[in-house]
Amino acid sequence: LVRQPRRRKALRRDDARLLRVARQSHRTTEQRPALLTLGTTTNNAMQDPEHQLQCACVRWFRYAHADLSPLLFAVPNGGRRDHITGARLKAEGVVAGVADLLLLVPSQQHHALCIEMKTAKGRQSPAQKEWQQHAETHGYRYEVVRDFDTFERVVSEHLNNK
Repeated sequence: LVRQPRRRKALRRDDARLLRVARQSHRTTEQRPALLTLGTTTNNAMQDPEHQLQCACVRWFRYAHADLSPLLFAVPNGGRRDHITGARLKAEGVVAGVADLLLLVPSQQHHALCIEMKTAKGRQSPAQKEWQQHAETHGYRYEVVRDFDTFERVVSEHLNNK
C-alpha cells in the first residue's frame, strides 16, 4: 500500500489566512481574494464562479459563526445525473428548486434562512421561483446572493434578529 501524502499544513495555513481575512469584515470583496479561492481544488471548480462563491461563503461562516456551523448546510440538488440516479433521488424526496444553502437558525421574523447562490448574470429557474414562494409563504426568509458582501450582510442581519 502506498500512503497518500497529508495536506494538513497547507490547509491550516489557508485556514489561518482565511480567518484573518474574515475577521477584517470592513474590507471590500476586492481586498478579500483568499475568500474567493480557498476551498476549491479542481479545474472544474475553478471554472464555476457560483461554486467558488458558495465555498467562500460557507468557509467564512464556519469561522465567523463556529457555534452555528452545523446549522448551515448545502442542499446538493444541482448537477448532471443519469436517469436512474435522478429517479432514485426523486423517490428519496429530492425537490426541484430548493435553495443552495439552508441556515436553520430562527430570527424574530423567520423560521430559518434559505440562500440561493447565483452569479452576477445568473437567473432563478421557474422551479426555484416556485420554491421561494412556498418558503416565504410559510415564514422562511429567502435571499438570492450574488457576492460575498451580500452573503455576509444577509447572514449578519438574520442572526442579529434572533
